Amino acid sequence: MTFEYIVLPDKRCIAQRFTGALTLDDVVACTETMWADTLYDQQYDIISDLTLSTAAALPRDVYSLISFLKRPETSKGRCAAIFSDPKATALGYFFKSLSTFNHRMRVFSTWEAASEHLQVDIAPSVFSRET
Repeated sequence: MTFEYIVLPDKRCIAQRFTGALTLDDVVACTETMWADTLYDQQYDIISDLTLSTAAALPRDVYSLISFLKRPETSKGRCAAIFSDPKATALGYFFKSLSTFNHRMRVFSTWEAASEHLQVDIAPSVFSRET
């Protein structure tokens, strides 16, 4: 599993990309890494690309993720999650239905729809930028 992210202060957004088999432990570790970044801002929206990942998580892991995301560092912005794997998509909807993030999280199948929802011009090519 690989994780990359880029903080875009000019767009008040964070773009994330997960690749490979994704477990709950991976999500927790990656989120903590992002939280530790000095550019991280809780008020920014998040667009999370999971189209190149597969879910190695189980439905019970969703409850643990919800508990983890009750920490004070958790983003207060909106989240647009992009899925292609059927199991990951189902877990995304399960998370959305159970959590207090229901009003802030939406599930999408394309970058275009996700960025339109967040009203920000971001494409997958954002990860090709030189930083």
